[in-house]
Parts: sequence; structure tokens; C-alpha cells
Amino acid sequence: MPSVKIDGNTLKSISNLYAREDKPSARTYRDTERPGLVINVGPRGASWKIATNNLNAVIAPFHRFGTKDIETLRLFVADALLAHRAGQKIKTMIDAFVASKDIDTAKAHHEVSIGNSMLWEDARDDYMTWAFTEYADDTAAGYKSALGASARSSYVTEFTPISGKPIHSITFLDLSAVIENFVNRGKASAALGKSNGRRQTNLTIYALKSAFKYFAQNPSKFGLAGDPSVELRTVRGVEKKDRKDKAYQEKNSSKKNRSMTSIEIGAFVHGLASVENEIARMILFLQALTGQRILDTAAALKEGFVEHEVYGLVWRLEDKTRSWRALPLGPVAAGVVRQSLEDFAKYPSTFLFPKAKPRKRTDDRNGHMHKRTAQGKMFEMRLEGGPLHGSTIDPATHDLRKAFTSVMAPRMSRFKDENGEPLDREDTKIITHRNEGRDETASAVYDKNEYLDLKYAILCNWEEYVMRCYSDYVVKLNSQKTALAA
Repeated sequence: MPSVKIDGNTLKSISNLYAREDKPSARTYRDTERPGLVINVGPRGASWKIATNNLNAVIAPFHRFGTKDIETLRLFVADALLAHRAGQKIKTMIDAFVASKDIDTAKAHHEVSIGNSMLWEDARDDYMTWAFTEYADDTAAGYKSALGASARSSYVTEFTPISGKPIHSITFLDLSAVIENFVNRGKASAALGKSNGRRQTNLTIYALKSAFKYFAQNPSKFGLAGDPSVELRTVRGVEKKDRKDKAYQEKNSSKKNRSMTSIEIGAFVHGLASVENEIARMILFLQALTGQRILDTAAALKEGFVEHEVYGLVWRLEDKTRSWRALPLGPVAAGVVRQSLEDFAKYPSTFLFPKAKPRKRTDDRNGHMHKRTAQGKMFEMRLEGGPLHGSTIDPATHDLRKAFTSVMAPRMSRFKDENGEPLDREDTKIITHRNEGRDETASAVYDKNEYLDLKYAILCNWEEYVMRCYSDYVVKLNSQKTALAA
């Protein structure tokens, strides 16, 4: 069992042993530079090992490492022995080192194996569990998709730079490589005349920054010494203006860049009668009459609707940004809510619009209809034969909200604030965005309040406009039918 300074000559002499016809007898070469590093030689082959009085672990077959790797092997053995003396299992550390020939990579995987960190995929899923408790469902779902965590995600290739990496070993360069992949994906898409993917790229950047902030704030779980996402910057959100480009002209034409017309609003309301799913129909109608987000409408709580002796029915809601508002509903919207409370009372749900058919037995029956179910019904209106077929903007539920702002902004000067001053265009936010605070809305639901007066007037005015659009559309439709029959 010779003790030698293992070097290139040692490796050459061992290789020569296997070049002979007779197989070499068992022998061990112990390195004098790094006690514990040995090469075992036997008739069936040679191998690198870590061998001490209380440890005998194979590192790899002899051919895996050459002369240039010897010093790295010595450093690795030193770290492996430290971990072993600390009572830690070192198999994962050895396997990672053999695969990568990199000590930092081996140590990073070792930290995962002893519970001091996680691999990217596990850490990402842990973050998503947290995100769904802290963020609006819409936001969390968007981040889940952007991080490649959705089932059958199409972003597997884009996340290759960090796939399978211990979270605490991921660097700024790794994350930049991910973003570069998304940018290149967008370029390839744009070359085919499709979206340039910049919004998706930026969403991934936002999601990564949020995730790594969470990781950095939980060092005992993830072991990060800092946040590698801090220096990530979003990509330019819009393409360079090129008014000579036909695609740019089409995208920015008045036919594409507009809100829903009065005829389209009327057609939408008329089309609701053909929506067989009653719950989805009520969600879409209430959203159209109030200018709220589809998610906030679909997730409306029964207890959020309070009868008021002056305003009728007041909706106290918390939106996806956690802003609280009290909205006194117009008579048609109030009728939708009261009808829903009556029709869906049989469902064991605290939500106004319950989940009608849970997908699995384990699904929580106290849920609300998914917003995409309702959105899908509006999408069907755009198909051939539907009331919105042929529209140049392909109306979606966010266009209902956009229509409220577009129509009511120039009308806001008709309404006066508590000082008798006319409102300005931006004051549509008191319906769509304003945060009045949880406590304030709680009292506003029960008290006569100047802001409720104002909001009631605005919502009634909008509701009258929507129903007038519907009446005008019906008149137009009947005229067309008469003309065809003639």
C-alpha cells in the first residue's frame, strides 16, 4: 500500500498496469498531499476513493479523472471529510462532484441533501404555495405560469439554465440566461408574425424577482446569502415605432385600438340570453353593469351584499389589489344579485356565484366559479354566428371594464363632489380602483353617505346606458330581420 504524491506519473503507471496481459494484483495508492484520497487498483479495474479509519467511499472509476483534476480532487476530499465528521451523509455530494467536476456544485447539492436548501423546482413550488395565500388568485396564477410551474408548461427549455440547480447556487448570470431565452423565444414568435412576447418576458421577470425575494427572506429554508434577481431589469415594453410597417399600422389602427361600441355592448347583453350556464351568465351581466374585474365579480361573497334603506343593495368588496370599496348597485344590477342569491341558494358556498360542479371529490365545494368559465362564454359570442362575431377587437371581459371607463370618463363632469365641484375624467376610479379602506366601507354600507350618493348616481347612469345599448341593438336586429323577410 504505497503512499505517494499522486501525480501524472502515478496515473500513467496505473494505466500501464492494465495494458499488460496479466491483470494487476490488488494495491492501494495513498496520496501524501491529501490524506484520505486514494486510488484502489484491482484485477477488475481501478477507482478513486475516500479512505480513512472510519470512512470508505468510492468516488468514481479511475478513468473519470485525469492529471488536471488531481488538485480539485484533493480540495473536494477535504470538504467531503469535513461534512462526514459533522455527521452528514456525503453520497449526494460525491455524485454531484463526479457529474460536474465542480466543488461548488457538489457542495450546493449537498446542502440540499441535508435540508439546508432546495432545488429550483421544489423551491419554486414552495413559493407558489405561499403566493396563493398572499396574492390575489389572478396574480398568483399568472406567476405560476410565468415560472413554468403549470402542468404541461411550454417554458421547459427557457428555464434550462436553472433547472435542477440548488436555489442558493443560482446566480444573476443564470437568471439572465433564462430571460435571454424568453427574449429569443419572443423574437422567433415575432418573425412568424405573432406576439414578440415582451409582456410574457416581463411577467417572468416580475415573478422571478418576487420568488427570490421570498427565498432571500427565508434563509433557514433556502440558504441564500443574497438576492440574485435584484439587478434584473424589465425589457422594453413596446416595439420601436415603425409607421411604414404594415403590422404596426394594423395593430395601432382605430379599428383595433378602441373600446367596445354601443352596438357591441348591446350585442353582448343580447347574447347573454344564449348563455346556458346560468351562473356564468349572471357573472358576466353583473360585471358589465358595475365595471369591476371579472375575478372580483366571480369571487363576490354573499355577505358582501347588504340591503340599505336608501340605496337598495350595496356591494362591499375587496378587489385583487386589496382595495376596499362600497358600491351602491343600480336597480338592474341589484336584481341580478337578488336573483342569484335565490337561484343559487342550494349550493353550499359562501360565494354569490358558486362552483357548480367540483372537478374532484377532494375539491372544496365552498368555491366560486372560475373566471375562465365565464370568460369562455363571452369568447363563444365571438364565434361565427355569435353576436360579437366580426368585431375587430375580439371583445373580452376586460373590454367590458374598459367600456365603463371610456363611456363614463367624459360624463364625469355631470356629477358633483361634496363641495359642489364637478368631477373630472379620472374620477371614474371611485368605481373601478379607489381604496376606501376596510373600516370606512363597513360604515358606508349602513350609513347615508355622500360618496354613496355620488357612486349610486354614476352606476345608475352607466346602467341606463348599457340597457339603452341593448334596446338599440334589439331594434336594429328586428329591423334587419324585417328587411330579410321582405
